Amino acid sequence: ALVLDLTTIFENLLLQFIILRTYDYVLGKELPKTIEELSKLKESVLNSLTEFSNVRVWIPLTATKWVDFGKKVMRINELYDALKERLKILESKIQDMYNLRYNRLILFVTLALGIVQIMEALVISSAPEELFNIVFYAITGSITIITVIVFLYEKILKVT
Repeated sequence: ALVLDLTTIFENLLLQFIILRTYDYVLGKELPKTIEELSKLKESVLNSLTEFSNVRVWIPLTATKWVDFGKKVMRINELYDALKERLKILESKIQDMYNLRYNRLILFVTLALGIVQIMEALVISSAPEELFNIVFYAITGSITIITVIVFLYEKILKVT
Protein backbone atom coordinates (compact mmCIF):
# COMPACT_ATOMS: atom_id res chain seq x y z
CA ALA A 1 0.00 0.00 0.00
CA LEU A 2 2.89 2.35 0.77
CA VAL A 3 4.44 1.84 -2.66
CA LEU A 4 1.06 2.48 -4.30
CA ASP A 5 0.60 5.68 -2.28
CA LEU A 6 4.08 6.91 -3.17
CA THR A 7 3.55 6.05 -6.83
CA THR A 8 0.24 7.91 -6.90
CA ILE A 9 1.79 10.92 -5.19
CA PHE A 10 4.75 10.90 -7.58
CA GLU A 11 2.50 10.59 -10.64
CA ASN A 12 0.35 13.51 -9.49
CA LEU A 13 3.38 15.65 -8.70
CA LEU A 14 4.90 14.78 -12.06
CA LEU A 15 1.67 15.69 -13.82
CA GLN A 16 1.56 19.03 -12.00
CA PHE A 17 5.20 19.64 -12.89
CA ILE A 18 4.59 18.87 -16.57
CA ILE A 19 1.51 21.12 -16.72
CA LEU A 20 3.34 24.00 -15.08
CA ARG A 21 6.47 23.61 -17.24
CA THR A 22 4.38 23.39 -20.40
CA TYR A 23 2.47 26.59 -19.70
CA ASP A 24 5.64 28.30 -18.50
CA TYR A 25 7.17 27.44 -21.86
CA VAL A 26 4.08 28.55 -23.80
CA LEU A 27 3.93 31.89 -21.97
CA GLY A 28 7.69 32.33 -22.27
CA LYS A 29 7.82 32.20 -26.05
CA GLU A 30 6.41 34.82 -28.40
CA LEU A 31 2.81 35.56 -27.54
CA PRO A 32 -0.03 35.84 -30.06
CA LYS A 33 -0.61 39.27 -31.59
CA THR A 34 -4.39 39.58 -31.29
CA ILE A 35 -6.58 40.15 -28.28
CA GLU A 36 -8.74 37.18 -29.17
CA GLU A 37 -5.80 34.74 -29.32
CA LEU A 38 -4.31 36.16 -26.13
CA SER A 39 -7.67 35.77 -24.37
CA LYS A 40 -7.92 32.13 -25.48
CA LEU A 41 -4.42 31.49 -24.17
CA LYS A 42 -5.25 33.17 -20.88
CA GLU A 43 -8.42 31.06 -20.52
CA SER A 44 -6.47 27.89 -21.20
CA VAL A 45 -3.84 28.76 -18.59
CA LEU A 46 -6.49 29.72 -16.04
CA ASN A 47 -8.34 26.43 -16.59
CA SER A 48 -5.13 24.48 -16.08
CA LEU A 49 -4.22 26.45 -12.96
CA THR A 50 -7.70 25.81 -11.61
CA GLU A 51 -7.25 22.09 -12.20
CA PHE A 52 -3.80 22.29 -10.64
CA SER A 53 -5.07 23.92 -7.46
CA ASN A 54 -8.06 21.58 -7.19
CA VAL A 55 -5.92 18.43 -6.89
CA ARG A 56 -6.54 17.21 -3.35
CA VAL A 57 -6.41 13.43 -3.11
CA TRP A 58 -4.40 12.87 0.05
CA ILE A 59 -6.12 12.78 3.39
CA PRO A 60 -3.56 11.15 5.71
CA LEU A 61 -1.08 13.49 7.33
CA THR A 62 1.83 11.33 6.16
CA ALA A 63 0.75 11.66 2.52
CA THR A 64 0.42 15.42 2.92
CA LYS A 65 4.00 15.55 4.20
CA TRP A 66 5.18 13.50 1.22
CA VAL A 67 3.33 15.79 -1.18
CA ASP A 68 4.82 18.89 0.44
CA PHE A 69 8.28 17.32 0.31
CA GLY A 70 7.79 16.34 -3.35
CA LYS A 71 6.62 19.87 -4.24
CA LYS A 72 9.70 21.28 -2.53
CA VAL A 73 12.10 18.91 -4.29
CA MET A 74 10.47 19.44 -7.71
CA ARG A 75 10.10 23.19 -7.09
CA ILE A 76 6.45 23.02 -8.06
CA ASN A 77 5.44 25.97 -5.89
CA GLU A 78 8.14 28.12 -7.50
CA LEU A 79 6.93 27.10 -10.97
CA TYR A 80 3.36 27.87 -9.94
CA ASP A 81 4.35 31.34 -8.69
CA ALA A 82 6.35 32.03 -11.87
CA LEU A 83 3.40 30.98 -14.00
CA LYS A 84 1.08 33.25 -12.03
CA GLU A 85 3.52 36.11 -12.65
CA ARG A 86 3.59 35.39 -16.39
CA LEU A 87 -0.20 35.27 -16.34
CA LYS A 88 -0.28 38.75 -14.79
CA ILE A 89 1.94 39.98 -17.62
CA LEU A 90 -0.40 38.36 -20.15
CA GLU A 91 -3.42 40.01 -18.53
CA SER A 92 -1.61 43.35 -18.60
CA LYS A 93 -0.83 42.94 -22.30
CA ILE A 94 -4.47 42.11 -23.06
CA GLN A 95 -5.62 45.17 -21.11
CA ASP A 96 -3.10 47.39 -22.90
CA MET A 97 -4.30 46.13 -26.28
CA TYR A 98 -7.94 46.74 -25.33
CA ASN A 99 -7.06 50.26 -24.19
CA LEU A 100 -5.17 50.96 -27.41
CA ARG A 101 -8.05 49.67 -29.53
CA TYR A 102 -10.54 51.75 -27.54
CA ASN A 103 -8.39 54.90 -27.77
CA ARG A 104 -8.07 54.49 -31.53
CA LEU A 105 -11.81 54.07 -31.86
CA ILE A 106 -12.42 57.22 -29.81
CA LEU A 107 -9.92 59.09 -31.99
CA PHE A 108 -11.67 57.93 -35.14
CA VAL A 109 -15.12 58.90 -33.88
CA THR A 110 -13.84 62.28 -32.67
CA LEU A 111 -12.25 63.01 -36.03
CA ALA A 112 -15.34 61.94 -37.98
CA LEU A 113 -17.70 64.01 -35.83
CA GLY A 114 -15.30 66.96 -35.88
CA ILE A 115 -15.30 66.93 -39.68
CA VAL A 116 -19.09 66.91 -39.72
CA GLN A 117 -19.16 69.87 -37.32
CA ILE A 118 -16.71 71.84 -39.48
CA MET A 119 -18.81 71.15 -42.57
CA GLU A 120 -21.95 72.28 -40.74
CA ALA A 121 -20.27 75.51 -39.67
CA LEU A 122 -19.13 76.18 -43.25
CA VAL A 123 -22.60 75.57 -44.63
CA ILE A 124 -24.26 77.83 -42.06
CA SER A 125 -21.79 80.69 -42.54
CA SER A 126 -21.73 80.67 -46.36
CA ALA A 127 -23.71 82.81 -48.77
CA PRO A 128 -26.84 81.18 -50.28
CA GLU A 129 -25.51 81.14 -53.86
CA GLU A 130 -22.44 79.19 -52.83
CA LEU A 131 -24.36 76.77 -50.62
CA PHE A 132 -24.61 73.98 -53.19
CA ASN A 133 -20.87 74.04 -53.97
CA ILE A 134 -19.90 74.13 -50.30
CA VAL A 135 -22.22 71.25 -49.40
CA PHE A 136 -21.00 69.20 -52.38
CA TYR A 137 -17.31 69.74 -51.61
CA ALA A 138 -17.86 69.27 -47.89
CA ILE A 139 -19.64 65.96 -48.39
CA THR A 140 -17.13 64.59 -50.89
CA GLY A 141 -14.22 65.89 -48.82
CA SER A 142 -15.56 64.36 -45.61
CA ILE A 143 -16.23 61.03 -47.32
CA THR A 144 -12.67 61.01 -48.61
CA ILE A 145 -11.23 61.94 -45.21
CA ILE A 146 -13.38 59.37 -43.39
CA THR A 147 -12.36 56.70 -45.92
CA VAL A 148 -8.69 57.50 -45.34
CA ILE A 149 -9.19 57.46 -41.56
CA VAL A 150 -11.00 54.10 -41.71
CA PHE A 151 -8.25 52.67 -43.93
CA LEU A 152 -5.53 53.87 -41.57
CA TYR A 153 -7.49 52.68 -38.53
CA GLU A 154 -7.84 49.17 -39.98
CA LYS A 155 -4.14 49.09 -40.90
CA ILE A 156 -3.18 50.14 -37.36
CA LEU A 157 -5.47 47.50 -35.84
CA LYS A 158 -3.92 44.77 -37.97
CA VAL A 159 -0.47 45.69 -36.69
CA THR A 160 -1.42 45.03 -33.05
